[in-house]
Amino acid sequence: MNRILQNLILLIFFTTIPNISRSQKIVQDVKYDVAELKCLVCEAVVDELLLAKGKLNQDIKVPVGRYNLDAKNNNQKTVPLHKSEVHLTELMDKICAEFDNYVRGTKDNKLTIIPMVLPNGGYNPEMSQISIIQDADLNKSLRFYCENITEEWDEIILENLIKDKSDMKTDVCVKTSQICPSSDEGEDDQNYYFPGNDEL
Repeated sequence: MNRILQNLILLIFFTTIPNISRSQKIVQDVKYDVAELKCLVCEAVVDELLLAKGKLNQDIKVPVGRYNLDAKNNNQKTVPLHKSEVHLTELMDKICAEFDNYVRGTKDNKLTIIPMVLPNGGYNPEMSQISIIQDADLNKSLRFYCENITEEWDEIILENLIKDKSDMKTDVCVKTSQICPSSDEGEDDQNYYFPGNDEL
């Protein structure tokens, strides 16, 4: 989707929040667990990266190494574009911009984050099923958390992308970074965010 058009849609969306259709609920002063939000962002980072990687042409091969040349100055080693460390790193560097399109909200009393605009440019129908949490940062913290995750855990993310690991969310978000709790952990150490608290 054209970035200028997407930004225009987001601008219209946020500047007209008071006039959104009656089916769209807006809530304020909602407390939520920051750790849970970070987990949701981590899982969404994986989803966005896999989506972006899936758009790469798997038939294209790219050279590996600058100096691995034969007698005719042809690069002797190539890899598929979707397994190229250079190209996947570029994807990872750009992926957090996608979170400018996300909002946080609640659905069935559970915290959730979803994109407002789908990859095809259409309005996300799930928007009508959630209550948007409206806060001062206009969800900028979602991109902030994404940037922290991709910077701190870039190596394990890249390894998962290159090796096409089957359960990337578990490997990145649970086992390695421990951003998300494992299924057998309790919820005793929740860190709740209250509106008005400016810490990210």
